[in-house]
Formats: sequence, structure tokens, C-alpha cells
Amino acid sequence: MASIEALPVETIYHIVDMCAEETIIDTELSTKAQWAWAQTSRRSYATIYTLIRPTVKGTPLHYAIMNGHRDILEFLVEVGVDPHIPSTRLCLDCYEPGAFYALHMAISHSKIKGAAQLLIEKLGAYKTLKGRYAFGLEERMLARHDLDASVRGSYGCTPLFDAVSCGRLKTVKSLLQRPEADASIAGRNGHTPLHEAVEISNLPIVEVLLQRPEVDVTTTDDDKCTPLHRAAFHAAVDITKLLLEQPGVDVASSDSEGMTPLHQAISGRTHIFWHCKGGDTEAKISDLVDEALENIKILLAHPEMNAGLHDKKGLTPLHQACLIGDWEVAELLLQRGDVDPNARALNGQKPLHVAVSCTSSRALKLVGRLLEQPGVEITDCDFDGRTILHYIGGSLPKDWETTPIVETALREGVPIDQISTNGLTALHQTINAGNYPFANLLLSLGADPMVSKRFKYNNSLLHLCFKYHPFYEQHRDEVVEKLIAEGIEINTYTDSPLTDFDADWDEPEIDEGMRHESVEGLQSMILANGMDCTPLMLTVTESMKIESMKMLLNAGADPNAHVTIRQRKHGKIRDHRVAFLSGVLYQAWKDGPSDYSIDPIDEHLKLLLEHGSRIDFDGPGDSPLQEACKASEDRYEAFLETLLDHSTARNVSQEHVRELICEYEKKPEHEKVLAELRAFEDRIFSN
Repeated sequence: MASIEALPVETIYHIVDMCAEETIIDTELSTKAQWAWAQTSRRSYATIYTLIRPTVKGTPLHYAIMNGHRDILEFLVEVGVDPHIPSTRLCLDCYEPGAFYALHMAISHSKIKGAAQLLIEKLGAYKTLKGRYAFGLEERMLARHDLDASVRGSYGCTPLFDAVSCGRLKTVKSLLQRPEADASIAGRNGHTPLHEAVEISNLPIVEVLLQRPEVDVTTTDDDKCTPLHRAAFHAAVDITKLLLEQPGVDVASSDSEGMTPLHQAISGRTHIFWHCKGGDTEAKISDLVDEALENIKILLAHPEMNAGLHDKKGLTPLHQACLIGDWEVAELLLQRGDVDPNARALNGQKPLHVAVSCTSSRALKLVGRLLEQPGVEITDCDFDGRTILHYIGGSLPKDWETTPIVETALREGVPIDQISTNGLTALHQTINAGNYPFANLLLSLGADPMVSKRFKYNNSLLHLCFKYHPFYEQHRDEVVEKLIAEGIEINTYTDSPLTDFDADWDEPEIDEGMRHESVEGLQSMILANGMDCTPLMLTVTESMKIESMKMLLNAGADPNAHVTIRQRKHGKIRDHRVAFLSGVLYQAWKDGPSDYSIDPIDEHLKLLLEHGSRIDFDGPGDSPLQEACKASEDRYEAFLETLLDHSTARNVSQEHVRELICEYEKKPEHEKVLAELRAFEDRIFSN
């Protein structure tokens, strides 16, 4: 049987065309592009093969093995199909859901003698998906005189780009010998092959590419990053050295965020841990961290280095080091004459401010070092009047003891209740960040929670407390108790705009205007939710904490406070006033009615009914009871069941129940709902 590479190229293209529509190959690509990509890519769907997937979830290879068709099996093996495409429900004794591979079938079920050996020897089949094999087509195809190596494949990438991405030095060299090969053509994300080689830290390929006259080390990708930016980020020491030797390289060039290679190198130190595999030893991680530090030293030693440049957020490399509590890098920077320890970012943050916002235990030593610098004062504020206390509390809880620094700041004259231009004291900033342990510390030191009573979109401190489910519930509840004891208003309403976040729940894009503020070094919750409500509503829909609801109800929260829901229809935003329980239901049923959505809030609903929440409504919209009945029509019965089982005459008027009974007497197809309403009326109004 003739092998596929012996066929004319046009025939190969035609074969792939016939298969493309029913395979997992990208159908939007030209067949020629698919073939070019297939020569070098390791991805499972990038090699030419027949992958027709019928509705019963099996490839031809699976069926050839299962049904004993040796001739078809041999043909598919010769073509070079991928044996690692999973089928579904063809091997019922396989205990790996969805991972029924051809080799498993050949071993356990095949009627063809030697099928498993054929798969292993010819296709490199293996039992698990730990990697991908090239199946031996690559070098034979590269030898063809009619191969066009300049054809772009998936994402617009050439075979050279894909070979670089896979780290295949031999293939890269072979492709570069072809006259049509161009090592400057960019692929995905605007990366050139040089960017890609740096991205995977492959020094031999970088060296080969740098010998090409068309390769320009100053070329930027879609993020305006040069190869030097990427080498700096990935701590590729030898590559960084090599790039710095190239003519025209700019060690101070900035990317789309204004970050220099030095900024990127410092930022990359935090990513080392993310990219280390779970089995890596502490020693290996330590080596990687040391390499990153060595990379930074190489950049700092460059004669054209300016280590005091600001990015678009106004952050210098020293700010960047302080944000992550990088004591070693900060120490290197503080020894330089071009680094200002008093440099300010866009909002006026000094390195000291961002250092105290860092959660790492390393930050404490760094803070002490900064306070030793000339001109750095613990009383310094940013442009908006935020003190060091705002920055300590305005981020996540710390792994270091904050009390000594706080006491020092207060002793040196930092006002504990200083209000920023956004109306936040340090306590408010802390609650806005969800840092309740620090909020309790400030309250114990005399912070006044009532200095400001309203915030963005008319949120109160109680609204802020219940916006999200916190990591420190006990500390949050203690703060709420203290606020209630101080006499904070319980039944205040927000005035929240409708945002794109509310309009599109599949892929919401968070506009920074939805937050209280957007300041580097500070956490800020999303305040806009398209609904005007009291804090009580948030104990059901966001914090999901029934103890919090009990606290507010016992303090006088109104279980019948109406809710205003904003919705966009036909390009216009309309306000809908609804009952409290309808507001709860609106949040629970964002994606449509379901019993599953009621289960998590069932106890909350019972508590609200116990405290007198009404299931009728005097407004223009449906009452909670009407909504429950309509859901029950579609067999979502949990909400109606809760309302009917736990309501009394205190929760609904007999007139409203009678109206619904009359309505359902006209709907014989929903006799179950009618029977439940009649039984409910008899039970609570019989006397």
C-alpha cells in the first residue's frame, strides 16, 4: 500500500478536504494551511488523518479494531491517524470516563491479531494522554520538492513558527534551508519565531534564528513586547545575555503597559511558583528564583539601564518589587542612584504605600528598609489623602503582624479617621477590601465608623459588609455587631446603575467604574449590581450567611423593603419596583426558574417569612406568590412549596389568595396548583 507522502500534494490536499468538515481540524482554514501546520505541530488534530466522528462517538480506527477490519486498520495506520482520540461508550469496561483509546480496544476487544503491536510500533500509541507524537511524517514531507513552507496554518502560523513553538531544532534548521522560509513572519499574538523561541527559553533555536538577516531583535508583538521583554519575564539568563549583545537592542523599551524589561523581570519572579510543577523540590524552586534574580542583575548592569522609569500606572521597578514584597530586588534597586524611594505612582502611592499592601511576610523587612531612606516618612499620604493605614487595611489580610506599624503610625501623628477624597477612612477602606481582621483592630484602636455614612452608589457600610462572602466570617460579624451598636442605619437603599456586567452573564466585562475605586495596591469590591436594595437583601443574595440575616432582622431590618430592579429592554433602561421576596427570586433565578437555585436559600426564605415578609404585593408587577405559581406550572415547585408551607395570614391577604384561586380555576391543566392554593386558603383562613 502506498504511503500518503508518496501521493501528489494536490491529492493529499483533496483527501484532507474530504475529511475536514467531519473532523476536529479547524474547518475555517484552507486545506493547504492545515497541511502546512500538520508538518510540525504536535497537537492531536494537526496531523493528517481521517477523524470522522459519527454520532456514536467513534473514529474509523476504533471501528476497524472493534469489528476486525484488518485492511482498514492497516490503511489508517499507514495514513498516520492519531490513536489517541477518545471515543464514547464503545468500551464499557473502561474506568476512565471519556478516555476510550484505540490501544485499549486493541488490547481488550480486538478481533485482529497483533493490532496492539501495530498501533504501538507504527503510530507510537500509548495508554494515556501525557504527550503527542509526530508519527514519522515530518521529515519525509520536508524532503518533497513541491512543499511550500511559507504557507500559513492555524492562527496564521507558518511551519517554521510551529516548529519553534514545539522546540524542534532539527526541523527549524531544515525549514530555514528552504528558499521561501522567512523567520520574521509573525504568528499568533504577533509573536515572531524569535519571540516564540524566547517564550519557551530555547537557547539553541534563539541562536539559530539570530543568524538570519531578516530577524530583528527590536520587533514587538501585539503587546508591544520585544524578545528581551519575554526573556526578562521568563528569567532566561543566557538568552537575556545574548539579546543584550545584539545591535539595536533597547534595554529601556516599553511595552503596551509602559513596562520595561526590568519591570517584566521583577514581575516574572512571582510567576515562577505558578509555573513550577507540583513535583518540583524546594531546591529546584529556589534555583529558579535565584536565576530570576541573576537575570535582574544582568539587566541592571547594562550601561544604558535606567531603573527609575515609570510604567503607565506610574509604577517604577521599585514599586513593582514592593508590591510583591521582593526584599532582594528592592535592596538592589535602593543601592542605585537612578532609583527614587519617594517616587510616586499615578495616585501618588510611594513604594512605602504599596509595600504595606503586600500580604507576604517578606514585606515587613522591606517596610523597615524603606523607612530608613532619606525623605521617606510614615506620615506620607498619596494624592487622594490616603495614609499608610489605608494601604495596610485596603488589601488582603497579612501574613505579618501589622500592629507595631499601626501603633508607630498613630504615634507619629497619622490620623486614624483621615478621609480620602473618595470619602473613605482607613476603616472604610478596610471593609471595602474585605479585610475584617484589620477592621476590628482599627475599631479597637478608636476608629470611628460613622465619620462617613454613604459611599459610591449610596452604599452604606452595612452594604459593603454584605457584598461578598468573606474569608473571615467571624471577624465580619464582629464588625457588623459594632456598627449596629454605634447606631448605623439599617434600612438604607443603594442607587446602583445597570452595567454590562448585569446585562451579559456569560462573559461579563468588569468596568472599573463598577468598583469604588481602582488604585494600585488596594482591593476594591464591585458595588454596582443594577438593583436598589437594603443591606438585608445582600445577606440572601451575596453573603449567603443566615446568621447575618438574623442580626439585621433582630436589629429592625424591614423584611418587606421594596426592591428596584433595573433592566435594559429595546435599548432603554427601565426600573421595576418589586416585593422583597421577588427581589430575592430575581437574583436566585438569573438564569431562569429552577428548584436547584432555591435549595441554598430555603432557610433564608423561611426566616424571612417568620419575620413577616409578604408574599402578596401592592405594586404593578407579580407578587412572590404569583411568581411561585407560574414556576410550578413548569414543574419548578420548590419556591411555591416553601411559601405555602411556611406562610401565615401575616404574610398574605385572603383576597390575594382568592384572586389566584379564581385565575387557576380557568386553567384545568394546572389543577395541582389550584388544589395547593385551596388547601393553603383553608389552612390559614379557616377561622
